[in-house]
Amino acid sequence: MSFIDLFKNKRNYSEDEWIRPYSQRVKEALRQGNLPTAIAYLTKANELAPERLDVLLMRAQIYQYGLGDFTAALKDYRAILLQLENEPDRELASKCKAGMKDMMGESES
Repeated sequence: MSFIDLFKNKRNYSEDEWIRPYSQRVKEALRQGNLPTAIAYLTKANELAPERLDVLLMRAQIYQYGLGDFTAALKDYRAILLQLENEPDRELASKCKAGMKDMMGESES
């Protein structure tokens, strides 16, 4: 069990409490145009709250549209869609599929 797991068990922190500091840092990094730093904070937020697929979606979009790293973006989009197989979130799935279509140069019809 990791330190974070042990610490999490001491109090019932909500996912929002765990990732709030990272969300604020992501916003600041984006304001400064520092995409690699934003990715690093999103990665940490994803480790703390892997159920928060919106964090993974934001990271995928930064990889794709900001950094042009299609391989990393596709990996995140696929991870989101895999997690949505049992509990489909149409809006989140649509955003993932739209990003994937953009990578392939397809327009939405």
